[in-house]
Amino acid sequence: MKKLVLILASLLACVYALAQGIGNAKDLQDFIAACNAGESLSQWSEGDTLIVLTADIDLGKVKKLPQIEAFSGRFDGRGFRIKNWKNATAGLFKLIEQGGEVANLTIDKSCSIKATSKGGEYYLGFIADINQGTLRNCSNEGSISHKCGYATSPVFVGGVAGTNRYVIRECRNSGKISSEVTGEFKEETYMNVGGITGGGSGKLVRGSVVVHCENTGEVSVSGDLYLTLAGGISGNSGRTNIKYCVNRGAVSGNMAVNEAAGKPGLLYAGGIVGQTKGDILRCDNFGPVTAKGSIGANVGGIAGVPHNTLVIADCFNYGEITALGEEASNVGGIAGSIRRPVHVRGCVNYGKIVFDGISSRARSTAGGIVGSIATPKNQDAGAYVRRCMNHGEVYAGAGGNKYESTNRNAIHAAGVVAYMEIRQGLRGSIADNFNDGKITVNDALYCAHEAKFSGGAAAGYASEMTDYGLSLKKLWGIDNGTGYGYYVNNAAAMSLGDEVKNGAFITAFVYTDTTNWSDMYCYFDKNTASVTAGDTVAVTLSALGFDENYNTVVLPVKGATILVNGKATDVKTDDNGKASIKLTDAGTITVSAKSDSQTLVPPALVVKVASASGEKTPKTADNTVVVLFGAVAVIAFAGVVVASRKESRA
Repeated sequence: MKKLVLILASLLACVYALAQGIGNAKDLQDFIAACNAGESLSQWSEGDTLIVLTADIDLGKVKKLPQIEAFSGRFDGRGFRIKNWKNATAGLFKLIEQGGEVANLTIDKSCSIKATSKGGEYYLGFIADINQGTLRNCSNEGSISHKCGYATSPVFVGGVAGTNRYVIRECRNSGKISSEVTGEFKEETYMNVGGITGGGSGKLVRGSVVVHCENTGEVSVSGDLYLTLAGGISGNSGRTNIKYCVNRGAVSGNMAVNEAAGKPGLLYAGGIVGQTKGDILRCDNFGPVTAKGSIGANVGGIAGVPHNTLVIADCFNYGEITALGEEASNVGGIAGSIRRPVHVRGCVNYGKIVFDGISSRARSTAGGIVGSIATPKNQDAGAYVRRCMNHGEVYAGAGGNKYESTNRNAIHAAGVVAYMEIRQGLRGSIADNFNDGKITVNDALYCAHEAKFSGGAAAGYASEMTDYGLSLKKLWGIDNGTGYGYYVNNAAAMSLGDEVKNGAFITAFVYTDTTNWSDMYCYFDKNTASVTAGDTVAVTLSALGFDENYNTVVLPVKGATILVNGKATDVKTDDNGKASIKLTDAGTITVSAKSDSQTLVPPALVVKVASASGEKTPKTADNTVVVLFGAVAVIAFAGVVVASRKESRA
């Protein structure tokens, strides 16, 4: 029995000796010192090369932890955490060399990096600044705050790795990642920031990939560089492929004009990647992506700019994608701008797509799948978008743009691809796609002005975000501050962002009384009618009012004069608001009403009157403008637009 106990004790002692690993802060410090000095690491190893953690490592009492300069072995955190590392200025590993692997390690949320840099190339990631090996099943929960006062070369900042040249798999970031960089305004100086990795740089190892990774942390960038790239997974992945990754964190950029150059830079931002030259397969974005500041931007739910012959396939976007900058921008549910033979296929967008920046002199786009597709002269093939679906709302503001919608430099919006320009002789296609994105009150009014107002929507219509949501700023060329109203299907709309369905009846008007707000919204019991010349049309005119508890009530409008094509008739509404009008002329007739005793918002009834002789009714366009009389009501329904003017009163 004693012999058996001795044998078991000996075996346990051997196991302990083989797996003593790194169990506290001093062990970690000693390991780093030995590693950097090129000494034996056997006392922290299990077997020949596997370094292991045996407990959580608390660095709360460590004033400064040196980096592991270079590591080519295997490091297994075994699910343990590094905690309370609050004075970090760089990653745990400066370089993971080719063949090296770090796995199962977590940087706890109690850790943080505050780093500054200047001058040459710079890399920063919480686990590794530069990864040329494999990072597997690692997590970063700590925040990274980086600033650079004057950059002269590329900057790479990522939650897990600053730059990745081989494999990152099954890794996660939930820490907030922020970088503010100013510097030389040149193509060679750019910033790359991502939730998992800043991006790919230098010579990549064959088979470089980021796979099965997830970011839930916020990624934000600011500064004044020539180019800034930001993404939920990677800022600029280079030729690294990205597969099966998910972003749930917000990605945002707020960029400034470079004062020394006197020019604004560019921002490429995406839910997965800002820019890529590698494939993106089966990745999903749930986070909002926002670009603002004194710059132009290419913003996409998956990629801001895919920049090579590559494939984006089976990707989904659910986040709101927005460009609010002061220069021309491209926004898309999957990709912002494509200028290479990119194949986008089987992708779906559910997120709202918004361009609401300034674009007075150049083209801006908002597309449910892709904002802009163009083919430069140095390309020998075009892009294609196939079997994609958009279910999201697409909105493009006027942006101060002076061009007609048919001009290539206008602001373009569409459910699939907003703008496509392929040089003659090159292949490129948009095929087998589907769009059922939400249309808003703002969209309908914008399109009405674009189609029928002299000078288009840029001249006659404007909206803006206020504390009350998206609100009218100008209607039919009239800007009177806040004196507007808008109704959908004869019910007051809460916001210009309210969804409208096909065939909805929309009325927007300018108040003539901005003191007592006495203008009364009224409407007929029907919006359209079809009769034969000589027939009578019966109508009921009602108005919306409020009781003493501000509940909406419907009231008959009595004594109102009926107008036909803007001319007063002898017909007046009775005490119940009813009237009958005989229409004798064939054509499309607009019936409205006015009152001598109250200020009415002009109602509209469009009647198609067929000839009594059997001749066909003169064909009219689906979008019809009828100017009736003095401050504006724009009425849109079933494809018909009516611009009504009220008589001015003495």
